[in-house]
Amino acid sequence: MNIKLTTAAAVAVLALAACGNQNDATAEQERSEAAAAADSASAAISDAAHETGHAIEEGADAAAASTSAAVHDAEAAAAEAARKADEAAKDAAQRTDTAASEAGEKIDAAATEAGEKIDAAARDAAAATGRATQRAGEAIEKAGERVEEKADN
Repeated sequence: MNIKLTTAAAVAVLALAACGNQNDATAEQERSEAAAAADSASAAISDAAHETGHAIEEGADAAAASTSAAVHDAEAAAAEAARKADEAAKDAAQRTDTAASEAGEKIDAAATEAGEKIDAAARDAAAATGRATQRAGEAIEKAGERVEEKADN
């Protein structure tokens, strides 16, 4: 674009310089050519300015599109992070619930086993007490029989 501006300015300067002290017909023709060259240069400058504005506009549009894409990507990344955090929280809650349930089952099983052992110990104690009572009764009976035997003798 700078080359277009420089070229247009050079053409205009050369055209005007060619209009030196010559006869009227030649001078008029050269003035016409210079005016045409100046118009051409003006059109080239206008085109260059338009292209510059268009390039700036395209650059701004591209920057806006790039920014919009970056914002969209950031929003998508944030949404994905939130989804993963939610998933992790649900997973942690499920694992906590499972661990609590397993702990409850183990506590129930331990309590049941302890109850069974207490019941078995109580049965064993009752049986031992019954045997001891029976043996004591038998011993008392034998002692009574001996006392009678000695009394009879």
